[in-house]
Amino acid sequence: MVLDFLDNNWIWHDTIVANYGNQLKSAANERRASPEKLENPAEFELGKYHPFDAIVAYLQLLADQNSEFISFHSLGKTFEGRQIPYLKFGFPAKNGKKKPILVVDAGIHAREWIAPATALHFIDAVANDPHYRSILDQIDVYVIPMVNPDGFMYSWTNDRLWRKTRSGPRKSSKACSDEGEPCYGTDPNRNFPYRWGEVGTSVCPCSEVFHGDHPLSEPECAHLAAFMNAHRPQIRAYLTLHSYSNLLMHGCNHSMIPEWQRVGNEMASAIVNAGGEHFKVGCGDEILYAATGSSRDYAESVNIKYVYTMELTSGRFESDYVGFVYPEKGINKLAKQILPALQILAEELESTHPEMNGTAPVEKECMPQTNQCISAKCAFGDDGYVTAMGCKEPPKGSCKDAQLECEKAGGKLEQCTCEPGDMCKKEEDGKKEL
Repeated sequence: MVLDFLDNNWIWHDTIVANYGNQLKSAANERRASPEKLENPAEFELGKYHPFDAIVAYLQLLADQNSEFISFHSLGKTFEGRQIPYLKFGFPAKNGKKKPILVVDAGIHAREWIAPATALHFIDAVANDPHYRSILDQIDVYVIPMVNPDGFMYSWTNDRLWRKTRSGPRKSSKACSDEGEPCYGTDPNRNFPYRWGEVGTSVCPCSEVFHGDHPLSEPECAHLAAFMNAHRPQIRAYLTLHSYSNLLMHGCNHSMIPEWQRVGNEMASAIVNAGGEHFKVGCGDEILYAATGSSRDYAESVNIKYVYTMELTSGRFESDYVGFVYPEKGINKLAKQILPALQILAEELESTHPEMNGTAPVEKECMPQTNQCISAKCAFGDDGYVTAMGCKEPPKGSCKDAQLECEKAGGKLEQCTCEPGDMCKKEEDGKKEL
C-alpha cells in the first residue's frame, strides 16, 4: 500500500530492507542466557552479545584476577536497582601525584548493542595488550561499558529497538499526540544539565528524545555526572560510544576546534589504517544534528579537554542495511578496526599530560547524595549559589562554568536535593534550611 502510494504520486523511493522484521527475529536468536559460571576471563566470548549479568560477572572476574592494576567499581544504582559497573585501569602514581584520566563509556542508548561490545573489546585490550602497560604508568583509564543497564535489558527481553531508560510511568500532556498514554523512560543523552531542553529534545514523555522531568532526573545520568565531577580536573579525555553513522563528533567551541579536529583526524586515520571505514570528524551540530543535554555537552561544560562521541558503523553490514541491529558475526572485525583510535586518544594523554602536579579532585562531601542541584538561581545564603557540582560559587557565576574546588566552597555541603527554583538544603551542625 505504501509503495503504491509513492509510485502513484511520483515520489522517489528505494527499498533498503525488504523485511526488517526478519532481521529483528534473527537478532533475537543471538540472545542467550548467562553462562552458569565464568572461571576465566579468557572464556568470555567477546565476539558475541551478552546479557547484563554476564557482562558484570566478566568485569568482576577480570578485576579480581588482575588486582594489581584493575579494580571493579559501581557508579551507583539505576532506576530499577541495577548497579552501573566500571573498571579502573592504572598502576600507582609516582610520588603520590595525580595522573590524567581517560574515560570511555558505552550503552547510554539501550539498542546500540555494538557500543558496549566494542567497549568490552577495549577493556580486553587494556587488560592484556603489553603496549598499554607503559601507558598505564602515566595515565589511568576508566571504562563504563553499560551506562543504561535497565534499557539494555529491556531491549534484550522485550523491544530490541528500545532507546531510553526505564523510569516511569509518566502520562503525556495535552501538548503531546499521545495524551494520557503511560510512557516509560527518558533519553539519557538529553538529560544532562548543560543546555538542557534547548534543541533536539521533547517535553513529551513518549518521545524517543524526551529530556526528562528535569536535568539529571535519571539516576543513570546523575551518577555519570557525579563521577565526572568527582574526578575533575584529572579527567582529560572522554569518549562516548554510540551507533550508527561512522562519525567522530566533537563540540562546537570554535577556539578549541583545531585541536579537537587534529586528534580526531588522527583517530579516524588509525581506523582506516586498520582496515576500517572512513569516519567523518567534526562538530556534532554540523555533521549530524543539533541536540542538547548530552553527556558530551556536559563533559565539555566541566572543562574536560578532549571530548568525543563516536557513532560506530555505517548502519550496514557487508551489503545489507542493519541499522542498530548489528550482527554478532561483525563484532570482532569492527572492534579491531576501532581499537587503534582509542589507543591514539590514550597516547595523546600520555604524551601531552604527564603526571599532574597533585591537584586534588573534588571531594565527595561536596557532591549531592541524591538529586543534583542544577539551578544557578538556587539561593545558598547571600554569599553564593550552589552549582551543578554541589559546591558554592560567587553570585555572578553560573552552573555551566563553575570550576571551584570543594576546599574553596566555604563550608561542607553534605546533601543537596533542590530542583530548579527551589531552596537548597544544607546539613551542617544539624539540618537547617537556608
